Amino acid sequence: MARIARLVCLICVIVFSLGCAAAAPTPTPTPRPISYPTPRSIIPTPTPTPTPTMSPPTPLPLPLAPSSLMPAPLPANVVFHADFETPPAGNEWVSYNKGEIEGWKVEGTVDLTGTFWKAASGFQSVDLIGWSPGAIVREFSTIPGQTYELCFGVSGNPHGGDPIKIMEVWWNATLLDRIAVDITGRSLKQMGWAWRGYGFVAREQTARLKFQGVAGGSHWGPVLDDVTVAIG
Repeated sequence: MARIARLVCLICVIVFSLGCAAAAPTPTPTPRPISYPTPRSIIPTPTPTPTPTMSPPTPLPLPLAPSSLMPAPLPANVVFHADFETPPAGNEWVSYNKGEIEGWKVEGTVDLTGTFWKAASGFQSVDLIGWSPGAIVREFSTIPGQTYELCFGVSGNPHGGDPIKIMEVWWNATLLDRIAVDITGRSLKQMGWAWRGYGFVAREQTARLKFQGVAGGSHWGPVLDDVTVAIG
């Protein structure tokens, strides 16, 4: 009986083994594709534009807009006013190539003109070109940091020469303006005077103001009158 039992057991083992071998293999799972998110474009963070640093404005002197075509009353805080009434020049003119006219030093040649034409103020004015281009210069004390104002009348000799008369205005070493005067249509009685105004902040204790005749023809240059410097 024991032998039969072992035989049956052996047969069962063989049958089980054959059954396992004949069983269908477990299918290999088909791999599913893995979906990855589409990479986004990397947008660089913009670099902020630096705000430009502005340099401080250049201190005065700076020219102001030309003043009205009519002279203004003298301000109360006048440093000086010059309308060139002395010495008297009569009904024509007196030429200067040195010396002074009413506190102004003469450079080159200028003509102090009397009633030959109508002045801007009073009876006399200065033609800044005599036999040759000339200039008048005046120095005066200033307070550093103080504001000053300059005003003057300008015209041109209508008696001859070039139609365009040119004058330069200097404050110390600074060229304030280069003024061209067209005398077309003007006469000895209708000079067409115009006034110019400028503002300054003094930097030194002394200022040097200069009016220079540049062009217009011999004896027929730009004409100056009614010069005022006042504390602003």
